[in-house]
Amino acid sequence: MGRSHTLNFMLSKLTQKWSLIGHWQLTDLGDGYFVARFQMKEDLDYVLTSGPWVIANQYLMVQRWKSNFVPSEESIHSMLIWVRLSKLPMEWMDSNLLWNIGGMLGRMCKVDPIIETQAPGRCS
Repeated sequence: MGRSHTLNFMLSKLTQKWSLIGHWQLTDLGDGYFVARFQMKEDLDYVLTSGPWVIANQYLMVQRWKSNFVPSEESIHSMLIWVRLSKLPMEWMDSNLLWNIGGMLGRMCKVDPIIETQAPGRCS
């Protein structure tokens, strides 16, 4: 969201940030939209789920391709966000509780995997 960038700029920045395994390509659709095509499903999944992606101090919105997409007619209705709950008491570091808190903010996608797999107060 924000200022548009050139194809070469985006390609350079995303190549650095993503460090993907397989081949991928980026196409400029105009109106600030780009489409990325991935050779490997693992790379696609990584890009979709491992953000937030920040390019030149701007958040990059990443979503699956929609058929009949027309950039000039597109408007943003929703956005995936990351929420950090700082100074949260240790006893609240429970996956189920965090899902409930997140559900109050909107539709939840995931909880940090470290919280999902570790007991509160346990260090690895």
